[in-house]
Amino acid sequence: MRKLKTLRRRAQLTATALARRTGIAISTIVRLEKNPDRQASYENVVYLARALGVTPDELCPVPRRRRRRRRQNGPAPILKSLIPRANGE
Repeated sequence: MRKLKTLRRRAQLTATALARRTGIAISTIVRLEKNPDRQASYENVVYLARALGVTPDELCPVPRRRRRRRRQNGPAPILKSLIPRANGE
């Protein structure tokens, strides 16, 4: 939750005020701010997002998976030897 502290400050809230608005323990909010790689439960993400006036996706964006590229030059070299050739080779 890398954006939590930034969004909380933008909303001009202290960690204590955010804890009161959401019903989440202040220790949990502090832990989430100090360790941005820590994951919060979906329920807590929704509560935090509502209190901060953002969507859950803005607060905790899901990384997009990179799409694999397809080969543009035909089959892989190993497969070329398995494909029968039209000219009888």
